[in-house]
Amino acid sequence: MPAVFTSGGDSVGQAGSTTYIKVVVAPGETLWSIAADTAAAIGDGHGDVRAMVDEIVSVNSLVQPDVQAGQVLRVPA
Repeated sequence: MPAVFTSGGDSVGQAGSTTYIKVVVAPGETLWSIAADTAAAIGDGHGDVRAMVDEIVSVNSLVQPDVQAGQVLRVPA
């Protein structure tokens, strides 16, 4: 099951010029799979997944790139 993307209310935020949405990590998802889906959704399908992973790690202040089901992450919209 893919990540759940939410929008509206307090789920959308901005940092600098980038808009972020909150994503709830689904069971079996990894940071890489979320980054790949996000890069494909906001780009031409050939986005730089490694750069997206780095951005998600940074904006969420993750100490390590592991995520767990139910965890809420901010990802670029």
